[in-house]
Formats: sequence, C-alpha cells, structure tokens
Amino acid sequence: AGSEKSFVMATGGGAPCFHQGIDVINQTGICIFLDVSIEVLLSRLHSNTDRPLLKTIDVKEKDKKLQALRSSRLSCYHQAHVCVVNPTFKKVWEAVQFKR
Repeated sequence: AGSEKSFVMATGGGAPCFHQGIDVINQTGICIFLDVSIEVLLSRLHSNTDRPLLKTIDVKEKDKKLQALRSSRLSCYHQAHVCVVNPTFKKVWEAVQFKR
C-alpha cells in the first residue's frame, strides 16, 4: 500500500523543465516556485559550487549564466501551483495553507 506521509522535495532547477518534470511534480503534490533574484542565487552559490552548469565559471559569468537559465526556464516554473516572489517563511506558509 502507498504511504500517506507528507514531505518536502527540493529539486534542482532543471528537474521541472525536462521530461515533463513539472507535470509529474504537479500531479504528485503541491508544487511551489520560490522566485528569488539572481543576486540572492549568487549569494547562495558562493565561489565554490558543485552545480554542474556553474562549476567552472567565474562570478561575472555565473551571473550571465543564471540570467540565461532563469529566462529559459521561467515559463516552466510558472506552471507551479504556487509562485512566491521574494519568499519568506510567512509568505510560503500562507500560500500553502490557501492551497490545501
């Protein structure tokens, strides 16, 4: 029998965008896109990163690469059930409560 336990899954940025990933995610639970600025993403990545698409490039190039990735993936991300811009715990909590 299947489990009815709740959990949170954080995917990589490309997961929703390939092989109908966003459809699978949306069918499985409540999908939430946490929309943060490129500046916030860069601050989270620091200079050493294990992210394959950003591993060997400098900070200036990371900014350009992140801009390009975000631009190409945004239409996919916006298919999420909930999109929270500049998320805080309170904003996410309220959005999830509304969707339940």
